[in-house]
Amino acid sequence: MALSIMFFFAGRSIFNKIEEVGGRHFFQSLASWGGFTVQNVALSIQPENSFLPVTERLKRQVLPLEGRSMWSISPQRISHQIQSYPSVDMVSVRRLWPDRLQMEVRLREPRLALRARDTWIFIDRNGYFLATDRGLKKQSLELPQVYGLEDQLVGEIDDMNRVFSKEQLWLKDLVSLVEILQQQVGLSVWSVSIRENLWARSAVFEISARSQKGEEFGIVFQSEDWKDRISSLQFVLSDLRSREVEKANINAAHSGRLYVETKKGLN
Repeated sequence: MALSIMFFFAGRSIFNKIEEVGGRHFFQSLASWGGFTVQNVALSIQPENSFLPVTERLKRQVLPLEGRSMWSISPQRISHQIQSYPSVDMVSVRRLWPDRLQMEVRLREPRLALRARDTWIFIDRNGYFLATDRGLKKQSLELPQVYGLEDQLVGEIDDMNRVFSKEQLWLKDLVSLVEILQQQVGLSVWSVSIRENLWARSAVFEISARSQKGEEFGIVFQSEDWKDRISSLQFVLSDLRSREVEKANINAAHSGRLYVETKKGLN
């Protein structure tokens, strides 16, 4: 019993001494002596060819981690910081003892390039605002370019995702429409103009699209009211191709028939 008490007070004395000289510094030094410092940070970003600006930001963020004590690294804290980026979908951070840190980041995939006042905003399939860029680069030029909301979209990305819920629903619907036009109709969309239909409380999409043969079509749809018009659109396009019409405007925003305008007039 006396021996146990003696060891208790001896341990307490040592612990108090460590606190006096700086406990955190002591344990970091101890980790360094034992070889438990971060010697390598393996950062994996998917998709690898993402052009979102956040990729460079992530690479800069991991550099200060090298040389730090493995004990001082909090995977949960790092994950939380990275997950706060709007462009990030999922993140995993693991310590691999004795001296490695593994970070896996999956980014959201841009589906639209939305024009704002003095920049471009990338949008994912859920209408989520991801990131901004002053100009469109080679890869982002392949995204459909969306216009019409320039005067509304101001502020930081995080604020936009909180404030513009109505516009996000429009953009989510537009992404679905663009995918259907490409997969089922065989049309590639290169630009879209959005305007609000106040009477119908919806948005009107004015789409510029091109077929694989180079035919160009202007197509007008109303948001959330286009799904039952796709079959009619396919029929109209088949008819236009049979008459070798290379350019036409098709209005599918109204109930009933589709209105088609070619060089020869309105049909």
